[in-house]
Amino acid sequence: MTVDLKDPIRPVIQRFRLGNADVTTILDGAITLPQIAPPYATDMTEDQRAAVAHENFVPADKTENGFTPTLITTGGKLVLIDTGFGEMGHDKGCGHLVARMAEAG
Repeated sequence: MTVDLKDPIRPVIQRFRLGNADVTTILDGAITLPQIAPPYATDMTEDQRAAVAHENFVPADKTENGFTPTLITTGGKLVLIDTGFGEMGHDKGCGHLVARMAEAG
């Protein structure tokens, strides 16, 4: 039996231990921009960007910007690093941090 994979498989919540800290990463969402430059690689020509994209197995005509806030529990304290894209990003497939934090517990 075969399965037709249509979308990339990407974990929404990941947990791991780093030293004495518990780390939880939460995918808040991602947006796809219809180009690479701007905002990235503005110091390169289009051909240079295409070559780098090809070498790294990514498209040369668009870029994905993911938002992955991180929760760290250490010393009895919980620290949130980054607040994601925010609720204004719901129409772009982002802004899921609050719901996913609840899901993560």
